[in-house]
Amino acid sequence: MKKILIVCGSGVTSYLLAEELNHMLISDYYVYNANVSFTLKDYHYFHLVIVAPQVSFMYEKINQLCKEAHIPCIKLDFDEYESQSIREKIINELSSYEDKKLNICLVKSDHSGYLAQLYVNKMKKSLQNQRCDAEICIMKYSQFQEDCCNYDYVLFEPQLMYQYEKKDRHLLIRSSDFHSLNVDALVDEIIK
Repeated sequence: MKKILIVCGSGVTSYLLAEELNHMLISDYYVYNANVSFTLKDYHYFHLVIVAPQVSFMYEKINQLCKEAHIPCIKLDFDEYESQSIREKIINELSSYEDKKLNICLVKSDHSGYLAQLYVNKMKKSLQNQRCDAEICIMKYSQFQEDCCNYDYVLFEPQLMYQYEKKDRHLLIRSSDFHSLNVDALVDEIIK
């Protein structure tokens, strides 16, 4: 379910609009409302942030926070403050968001154990927290052929450091990160 936040001055107008939009949108979406102070600390829980005309003076600040979290942010004018118009904006914005699904392959050594699966599971969760939809597969090095890979990113286990060639969108996982299941640096590199 895609979570949408309408940011308003006091939250009264946005509450009414959110209620109306929730009746109009399909079940894959849910619209919340809040006043602007809530947004400044909790904006990252949402897939889309809409800034109401009453707080348009805060748009630049809210938009910057959203960009840092890779969340789309749109500003409404008073003449657009009508539910059908906003519904179309939401669907258009989130349909382009949904097109950004990443295909990632983690190449592991042929003798590797279960650590690769644990790393992938943690990475999927971290990418989801960053609002990035990703499909991640695991492939043994003996099955990996560069010319047949159609992945956005190819990740290599640290054990493959001598087989790894530095190329665009090919990343070698640092040994310390891999063994401690630290995915943060790699996720930052992927979504930058």
